[in-house]
Amino acid sequence: MTRSWTRAFRAAALATGVVLPASALAQVTPPGPIGANGTVTPIQGVGGRLFKLDVYGRVTYDSNVAGGEEAIAALKGLHKDDVVYAPSATINLSLPVGREGLFLTGNVGYDFHQYNSTLNASRINLIGGGSAKVGPCTGGLTAGYARSQTDQTLLPLAVTKNIQTVDSAGLQVQCASAAGLGEFVSVQYVSARNDGGVGLVDSDAVSSSGGLTYQNHALGQISVFGSYSTTDYGSGGDPNLPQTPGFRSYSAGISYARPIGRRLKGSLEVSYQSARSRDGSGTEFNGIGTQGSLEYRVTPRLTTTLLVSRSVQPTIQQGSNFTVVEQAQLDAHYRLSSRLSASLGASWSNIDYRQGAVALPTFVSRDRVEGIYGGVGFRVGRQGNLALDVRRETRNTNLTIFNYTDYRVGVTASQSF
Repeated sequence: MTRSWTRAFRAAALATGVVLPASALAQVTPPGPIGANGTVTPIQGVGGRLFKLDVYGRVTYDSNVAGGEEAIAALKGLHKDDVVYAPSATINLSLPVGREGLFLTGNVGYDFHQYNSTLNASRINLIGGGSAKVGPCTGGLTAGYARSQTDQTLLPLAVTKNIQTVDSAGLQVQCASAAGLGEFVSVQYVSARNDGGVGLVDSDAVSSSGGLTYQNHALGQISVFGSYSTTDYGSGGDPNLPQTPGFRSYSAGISYARPIGRRLKGSLEVSYQSARSRDGSGTEFNGIGTQGSLEYRVTPRLTTTLLVSRSVQPTIQQGSNFTVVEQAQLDAHYRLSSRLSASLGASWSNIDYRQGAVALPTFVSRDRVEGIYGGVGFRVGRQGNLALDVRRETRNTNLTIFNYTDYRVGVTASQSF
């Protein structure tokens, strides 16, 4: 299952000053840098002493906090539009200990709603761990904790607010030879808990991966990998809904990454994925999974980035076995001067809920979200930034009551230390 890709989308959104809709992101996202192909995404500063702190203050006007038509807001007792005040801070800490290293990275924040105070909630996403080198092998151990409010578009009608907590732990080992050949293996555990009441399911997932890599200066890096994961769900607590079974998933694929000249660099991962319900209901998915990124520096001032992915993810709603999530995002960033920059982009996501043997007519089974956005940023002094961003988003589902058009305008001030 692809988990690092969600973080890549969030990072791209932060770079452009635009916040992606939570409906376009995975429902269960563990903190931590373990990738889909079993490798650990490098963290800035690991291996050298580093301390970096960024403080943010953001104000956002959202024309449709409830995530649907007027009737959705009325049924949930919410004011349809709102102003959200969101202070936050990110930390990146690394401490070398001989040939080993310890690190802590992540962010904490809080969302204050002007009209819907019941939706006020904290946001935490932290990952810590260490790495050690023994001979030709490097091992990494990580532990993470995340706490956030689930986006309204992912909740059933009966639930107004849900706080999801995610605990994760991972172990990864990489070995390399002087000829450029290498092997890797990793295991990961993710536990997600929800407090929103009936109709939402907790989940526990265990995954393992392994594979071979080859790298040289001319060819780049190629990895061949396989993975296996199993997901179990809690009861959900609603006797009127079918029990949510767990599922197993398998994947095998190849990934490739290399810079192409000075202006173009990218990576592509293609795998065959198979997911099947554990209750024998016949719910399954067999198809191609992908994740790819392409960055093109058109001119010294203009850079474009393309991100795409398709993956199997756990569900949060009782009665759905798992989801197939597809995403695409295209961004353009233009540096007007040494202090002023502008960005423009578009995003698309589709969540296909694979239900059990009993398909409920009140369940969202297909959820498509499209967005266009733009922003400007201004550097203040050596470490400060101001940004203004605007976003238009449309949602289309199999149930028209959940469809909407949403407008968001945000202002962000940040300071680095």
